[in-house]
Amino acid sequence: MSVREEVQAYLTRHDIAQSLGMAVNAILRTQPPEPLRALGDYLKELGASTISQPPASAAAVTDMRITSAEAHFHPFQVGAPRPIEEHAAIDAFCDKFAAGLANPKDDALLNLFAENGSWADPVGGPPPYVGRDKLAQRITKLPPMDFAKVVEVYYTLSPKIFLCKTEVKFSDKPASFFILDKFVVT
Repeated sequence: MSVREEVQAYLTRHDIAQSLGMAVNAILRTQPPEPLRALGDYLKELGASTISQPPASAAAVTDMRITSAEAHFHPFQVGAPRPIEEHAAIDAFCDKFAAGLANPKDDALLNLFAENGSWADPVGGPPPYVGRDKLAQRITKLPPMDFAKVVEVYYTLSPKIFLCKTEVKFSDKPASFFILDKFVVT
């Protein structure tokens, strides 16, 4: 079993992935001055009963209830004025991310991250890569790609939070696939 499979099995067995995801989302939304302390406090608030529940069975899946939902859209889609310059900057950022993903040489991808930036890749998988050293290690392990191109951008009311849907083709795979990345930027 690979390390990734072991981590996924552990998270599933102990049902902590959802709790960690909720905690990280709360931190990203509130952006406290001490994020690690706030993360710990948030997890403590969830309580032992939430974190130590047994994994969901197939029957329990039908009883799923939303604990967090985020609608990513901008009101311009329903008639409000569109912030042209803000959206152009977001589009340019998404294009730079896709280009850096496909060709991360000269730190093209790494330089898009803040000093203590994080990247959950994939979401629900191993713990996020946090800080330039960990991000650099992750980036060096990206598989060679034929291309990565932005196919859609989801804007929000904040120009600091958006999603980019990117089509990616690994060089050693026959077909491309899509990745949806959520960005929270400075």
